[in-house]
Amino acid sequence: MLLFFSTFASELGAASSRSLGLVKVKTMIKMKRVCLVIAVFMAGLLFCTGVKAQPKAVGLRFGYVMEVSYQHSLGNGFLEAGLGLPGYYAGISLTGTYNWVAYQNNTAKRDHFEFFLGGGLGLHVNFYRYIYALSYYGASSEWYTRVGFGPMGSIGVQYQFSFPFQIGLSWRPMFGVATGSGGTGFYLPGLYDGGIALRYVF
Repeated sequence: MLLFFSTFASELGAASSRSLGLVKVKTMIKMKRVCLVIAVFMAGLLFCTGVKAQPKAVGLRFGYVMEVSYQHSLGNGFLEAGLGLPGYYAGISLTGTYNWVAYQNNTAKRDHFEFFLGGGLGLHVNFYRYIYALSYYGASSEWYTRVGFGPMGSIGVQYQFSFPFQIGLSWRPMFGVATGSGGTGFYLPGLYDGGIALRYVF
């Protein structure tokens, strides 16, 4: 009888491992498709920013996620592209906005303060592993993936010093829809995208 239960437990553990492996494969396929969409979107955005030789800025933005941030002046405002790295939620994000400079206190000198607002699109991909049981044979878990996409607003202030450095504070709420593990619904974390940015101007 003891041998029977031992064999049954072993088979159950093996089946659980095979099921977990299948979930991982499906998750990887989904992530490859999402990464392809992100790459195409970023390539198009970078092509647009290269149309005119205008002042640029690159740096980091610290907020809901840590983000590599790039700005390119265009017209009476600037384009901003961001690639978010894993933060509070494990995952990545891609954002693109055009921001109109509504007020600038000193247009004659390099050091100035400006207030801006605008809008664009955002894409967030969250993936995380949920462990729901531990046993002698290992952990029983599932991989969850949520994809949020939608329009986003942008409002903030930034100050450029006389030397090539810029600091900014902004809020970029995304009013998007999320789909994936757990069904489809409103992407609530998109509303939390506020942050502080530090950039090098060139």
